[in-house]
Amino acid sequence: MGLSPQNLERMRVRRDCAKNVLSFFKDKKPVKSPNNPFAFVSSARQDAFYDLREETGGSALAGARLALHTGLGNCDEKGKIVLTGLMGNPQLTLARGHHVRLCAGVDYDHVFVVISSQHWFYEFHRNFTIEQIGVDGIVIDGWTEDWYFPNITKWDALKHPHYWHTPNPRQEWVRHKVKTCQIEAYNTPPD
Repeated sequence: MGLSPQNLERMRVRRDCAKNVLSFFKDKKPVKSPNNPFAFVSSARQDAFYDLREETGGSALAGARLALHTGLGNCDEKGKIVLTGLMGNPQLTLARGHHVRLCAGVDYDHVFVVISSQHWFYEFHRNFTIEQIGVDGIVIDGWTEDWYFPNITKWDALKHPHYWHTPNPRQEWVRHKVKTCQIEAYNTPPD
């Protein structure tokens, strides 16, 4: 059947917004992940980060500020930066069919943003799997600085290569874990 023109338009908007928000980590403020063994963060700096993390609480804005202030952040803080960057985007409104959520794996300790067109997506009590976000649903992962449409077919990826982002090995591993876990709403929108 393939992707409809409406799917392709939503995917274009979501891809462009994902690229824009993730460019923040490369162009404006690199944020290293203390739990990434390839980030090479000193023990003293990690300890200071985790102490500050305990003090700031769990709101999206506090998590984003912590990461921006320290230059450190795990999936939680980097996911909150992504969320706050997307929430102010006028292209990603509910009226246009874009439901933006900060999500977490139930059986995989990871936080990421999902944008879906599914109307049930704002039901906070409902767990779901990645297959349920629809063919034009996107995962934006601040921790791995990755974006992807997990439900497009290989044929559609070949036919529309600009909606395929080739992952590095770390991103591929995290994508696999996200695709195979139960997902839940992680937090409310930014305060």
